Amino acid sequence: MSNPLPVGNWEDPEYRRHFLENHTAWVSVQEFGTIRNSRSEPGIPKCFQRWTNGDRLAFRCLYIHVNDAEKRRLANIFGLRINERPMGFVQAEEHGGFISESFLKLQKILTKFEPDIRRRWAKKRPDARRKVISAAWTWDKLAESHRPDLQSLLAAGASSIHTVGAAQQYERCHFILPHMNFEDLTTGRTLLRLLNARGRNEPSRFALSDLDSVRPGLHFNVLPFELLNPFAVDLSSDVSSENYGRVTKDFSYHEMVGIVDGSKIAVSDGVYVLEVQARILIFLQKCCELIMHDMIDKLDDDSIPVQPEPEPLPAHDQPTDGLGLVDLPGALDLAKAALDEARERVRALREDPFYFFTSVECSMEHSFDNFKDLLGRVHPDVSKPDHFFLNVSVKKLLRDVFDEYLKARPELQPQDDYFKLLFAVRYFIDNVMLKRVTARLLAALVTNPSYRDRFYRPEGTRNWLSKEPMGREPLYWLIIQAATHLPRSEAYAPSINMDDVLIEIQRLVETEKRYEKLLSTHAADTMGRTGVLVDLRSQLKCFRPNVFMPHFGPGFEHQTLKGPLWDEATELLDTMPIIMLYSSLKRIIESETFKDLGKYADSVMGTVPTRRARMTKESTMAMQQAEAHLDKFWEEFDKAIGENDKVLGQTIRNLASLESRKLYRTPDWVEPVPKSRPNKGKAPLPLEQVLPFGQLSLGPGQDVGVPKSTEDDTAEKKDKVKTRGVGDPNKAEETPVEQEAANVPPPKPVFKLKARSVKVMRLLFHSKDTRDLPGELEWREFVYAMSALGFKSVPGYGSAMRFTPIGETAEALSTGEGILIHGPHPSSKIPLYKVLIVGAGPSGLLLALLLAKHGIPVHILEAAAELDAQPRAAHYGAPAIPEFVRAGIADKIRERGMVLDTMCWRYPADHSYMAGFNGKKVMSDVDGMDLRTHCLSLQDLDALMLEEVVDKYGGVVEWEHKVVAVGQDAEGAWCEVEAGVSGEKKMVRADYVVGCDGANSIVRRSLFGDEFPGFTWDAQIIATNTYYDFEKSLVWDDANFIIHPEHFFMAARITRDGLYRITYGETPGLSREEYLKRQPWKFETILPGHPKPDEYKIVNFSPYKMHQRCAPKFRVGRVLLAADAAHLCNPWGGMGITGGFVDVGGLYECLSGIWDGKADESILDLYSEKRIEKYQTIINPVSSENFRRVSDKDPATRFERDEFMQLLKKGKSDEAFLKELLMMPMELRYDFTQHYKDAAKL
Repeated sequence: MSNPLPVGNWEDPEYRRHFLENHTAWVSVQEFGTIRNSRSEPGIPKCFQRWTNGDRLAFRCLYIHVNDAEKRRLANIFGLRINERPMGFVQAEEHGGFISESFLKLQKILTKFEPDIRRRWAKKRPDARRKVISAAWTWDKLAESHRPDLQSLLAAGASSIHTVGAAQQYERCHFILPHMNFEDLTTGRTLLRLLNARGRNEPSRFALSDLDSVRPGLHFNVLPFELLNPFAVDLSSDVSSENYGRVTKDFSYHEMVGIVDGSKIAVSDGVYVLEVQARILIFLQKCCELIMHDMIDKLDDDSIPVQPEPEPLPAHDQPTDGLGLVDLPGALDLAKAALDEARERVRALREDPFYFFTSVECSMEHSFDNFKDLLGRVHPDVSKPDHFFLNVSVKKLLRDVFDEYLKARPELQPQDDYFKLLFAVRYFIDNVMLKRVTARLLAALVTNPSYRDRFYRPEGTRNWLSKEPMGREPLYWLIIQAATHLPRSEAYAPSINMDDVLIEIQRLVETEKRYEKLLSTHAADTMGRTGVLVDLRSQLKCFRPNVFMPHFGPGFEHQTLKGPLWDEATELLDTMPIIMLYSSLKRIIESETFKDLGKYADSVMGTVPTRRARMTKESTMAMQQAEAHLDKFWEEFDKAIGENDKVLGQTIRNLASLESRKLYRTPDWVEPVPKSRPNKGKAPLPLEQVLPFGQLSLGPGQDVGVPKSTEDDTAEKKDKVKTRGVGDPNKAEETPVEQEAANVPPPKPVFKLKARSVKVMRLLFHSKDTRDLPGELEWREFVYAMSALGFKSVPGYGSAMRFTPIGETAEALSTGEGILIHGPHPSSKIPLYKVLIVGAGPSGLLLALLLAKHGIPVHILEAAAELDAQPRAAHYGAPAIPEFVRAGIADKIRERGMVLDTMCWRYPADHSYMAGFNGKKVMSDVDGMDLRTHCLSLQDLDALMLEEVVDKYGGVVEWEHKVVAVGQDAEGAWCEVEAGVSGEKKMVRADYVVGCDGANSIVRRSLFGDEFPGFTWDAQIIATNTYYDFEKSLVWDDANFIIHPEHFFMAARITRDGLYRITYGETPGLSREEYLKRQPWKFETILPGHPKPDEYKIVNFSPYKMHQRCAPKFRVGRVLLAADAAHLCNPWGGMGITGGFVDVGGLYECLSGIWDGKADESILDLYSEKRIEKYQTIINPVSSENFRRVSDKDPATRFERDEFMQLLKKGKSDEAFLKELLMMPMELRYDFTQHYKDAAKL
């Protein structure tokens, strides 16, 4: 430590310089320490007195450079402990260590397990996600909702910087990490994007984003600001080294505010950047460990191979996702687009009198002069004669328009490098563009007519003040903060970033409709241009120069960068629309030269017709007159500008592209030639002008409205002789007629109809231009007309009818695809309007698909945020295939998946063949239907059905809608739902509620509580999806069951690339971690070849309990159950998923029968009775026997004792018998249509 200097005068610059440069001892003023009034103490530095207020410390934490004597004196005065080093230094070093350790661990986890983490997180419901996040977050209370910092400040009415004592009101965590909250992290894929961004990229890339996130806290003094110049935090070191985040003595704080160096940041700001990064990385590491809790011991295992990085997730607007990398091409495209829009706006003001009229009106409407004073009077200028106010408004409009689009290059020296150029671009965006735009946005808001009454104008001024405190008005408060600059910075440093302001304004408008009225068209337009500017700035959001272009690598020397990148950045600067206002333009516009602008503008305003006016001779002449006045206005404008500054005048003309594109002017009026009509009076337009797919002729004597050829159509065309170029001698010269024919579109098809059909078509394709009014159309007349057009009508399910073009009609339309149209319901009262399905699993989606295809409105409620991505069942037996065919997805299942031909049972010792079958010959074509077992992973099948339901048939699916209760009355049924992350309570009604929500069904519990009769097997199975070569030693069937009392297992193909579902038995009562430890031994014991872990690859591991249970009823009033919500069975033989699909098919027949009027509600009681009967007589006994077979205690004698296996042996030589045997599971189905009553005939 340096020798202490005697106590001196703090006002002496030399005294302060010695302290700041030569002494490292510090006095630490801790958070809100109790102090005496220091203003009366002699010798106290004024910088310290500035931040004291009575007995409380307003500036929460401050460090003062002093020598030992001064240190002791101040410590005695304030009763403070003495630190040898500032707390900021200590915290920076601690955070840097945490960052290095957590980042390396997180990176290692993601390189091996990121795909698994994504799949598991996607499967979790919001409540499960919340538990993970709560367990991983070990600091202060995590916020519930989006942007808690803004919500807290708004609730407190914080309106100025350095609010005294403000920190006492807030949670510190809400300002350190405002984007970390339950609402954002549990929604969609936010956490997965955050993991990928933070775990795959160096922490230094996020420094600027992290600093922006804490800016509101620093601005409002919620976070302590430590004045620790001239020290900086170094972020240039590799994160794996010990130097990342180290504190170095560098240059003054004021030189670093703009982060001009790019590799260092002041300690006062850097300590928060490091804290944010440390907290995020530690949190993400813990999240990974909790998500992969069953593999915690393998997360650090170097023997596990590195996986390729998965596909990037869709981009998101959360600031936590930003990498802070420069996207120069994107910025260039954005700037060019903005400049093109700017030029079109300038040109439109010259070309379109109506646009000029509305723009000037808007400028007058949004003038501060319109504010009334406390006596209710507007500014005197508003009522001045001689167009004074109009002149002022026009000048304001011109200043605003050209202020946005005239540009000047910043001063750059030849020795400046590429990154200096980029910093120059960003500096101009921040300090010229955003400052002007935020001021305009604020002006557009407060001058909005619906918002103006909240303000008043002090008498004799053009300023404005609010009539009442506006600190808690969200819209006003947000824009005020964007327009507020930190006094300690000359650079653009608002308390809240403009991009955050725009996002929050958008959220306000979407969530609270009252804010739509507060955003006038002018304000919305200004917001749109601001959004483009903010996007442009975000493309240049950079912190460290060496991450501008990451593909150059760490050894890239940016100081020498020139050439193409410099040229591209220079082009960006040249095309930037909003850079600098030519000072001469403002001077010229404000001068006396433009005193008559209002007079010329008034001439335009007084003659322009409204847009709604129909073009007549009078309106055409009025528009020509307005255009002449507009030309005179701009002629005077150009003349005045050119006389004062020729270069500026030419630049303004170039903006409107006057030399390359002539302004449009209204042509002279030409009297229209009246159209002749064959029939006078109320004759409609020719039908071929209304009918979209062709012309239409009537029968003999009825040819009304057939287009006739004109003289121009048949006139001779003069041949044009080729006079240029040399013709191709090998190519026949095309005649002019052939050349013309090549450019003529093919003629529309002509349909000959009788008057009866023509009437139908005129009603169907009614045109508002005709004098006929639309009327009712009888279904039989429509069917008749379609048949006359050449469409074959085929009745479908219920009221649906498919019309398919045939013969000449199909050829004329170049398609053979039909149109499905639902006819009128046969009943006078439709007894069914909507079905509400709980659960977007396989059974719920299949039921929705069948109902929606039939035309019945469906609404699915799903608690998860998206489809379950966890691989589960994949094999669907013969009884389910007709439902796939009925739903129209059987062919797609076979295309995307596969079918199984063979199945067998094997001995455990050598895996030799015991019994089995090959069903290819007997089951591949049963009355035109392939009834072999179909195979497609359940997550892929769900995605297929969801696509059909939503995109093709218009079904409604609402995610993150957790059903908590179900009710019903005589009119219908309903679900009480907690929607979204916030758990908003709401009720969804329908005619019927169908529970397809699985084994833990809320719908079933709402009916029967915990009553679910049956039992749970005293056995444990483990289901895995595994890649393994089973056919090294012998040929295996598509599905194989190995019989053993302990080591039984199934191995069945589930994909064409060799993925198998291996399900095996285990000892009951162990934990998941214990099962994982036993898995390598288990596979080595049971699988052929006794493989080691490096000989197979497990992609999924799921322990299961097995149940045999059935609900007391599948129908209680208007609430129904199906599939796993109604009954459970063990998975051996696939009776569970297959039986669930058959349930759905039967329920569809009942509901569609009610919809079509072919059945009444009593058919639903029959559904409950028959499906329970099928469970008790087929599903329960067959599935139980399947498990007993595979886990038999004496595999050696099982064949002799098993009647089913004996029958399979007989089927080997008797195909007819084998077909009969394999068709027996079809008894699981039941035809409910046999109970339909006679339907009304259409």
